[in-house]
Amino acid sequence: MTNLQTKNQLNEEYKNIKYILTSTMRSKLILAMYSCSRNLEELRNDLNKPSATILHGLKELETENLVKKVQKKYQLTSNGFLLATNMIKLIENWSAINNNTEFWDNHDLTCIPKELLKNMHLLKDANYITSTTSDLSNAFNKYIDLISNSIELKIIMPIYSENHFKHIIELLNNNKLKYIELVISEEILKAIKING
Repeated sequence: MTNLQTKNQLNEEYKNIKYILTSTMRSKLILAMYSCSRNLEELRNDLNKPSATILHGLKELETENLVKKVQKKYQLTSNGFLLATNMIKLIENWSAINNNTEFWDNHDLTCIPKELLKNMHLLKDANYITSTTSDLSNAFNKYIDLISNSIELKIIMPIYSENHFKHIIELLNNNKLKYIELVISEEILKAIKING
């Protein structure tokens, strides 16, 4: 597939996504049925909307094969479930970005593999910790506290720091860590080998 074909396909798919995301009602209906099927009264109570509005939205989603009615309950089709799963992932990705905008604005992401960036939702509960002029070691001390109580670590290391590695090696030597995964650049790998 050429770049033009890929771009055209993405533009076409964007129209389909836009159809769902530009309607608050369609989006809320899909998310309301994600965990279980719902009858009209449950949807009306969950969404605090009149039956006519909800029924109109359900009809639109049924036309797109995203929702089906089974007896008196509405549920997502397989397509609807997949869409809802990815909508939740998009919302969580967006939340992870918005919760730590200062971090993302001040860091170069080019060394982070794109596959990892697609999973930003995993960082939705992350906290950006900085040092201040009155406490220059705040971030480092918090880092040490966090890793000291961990049995599994997955760390993205944008810089080589002998102090950071010293504490990780100490945890490994004391058999406290059961699993460790580091995402590092080629430059950092070279520094580890030189200083290791």
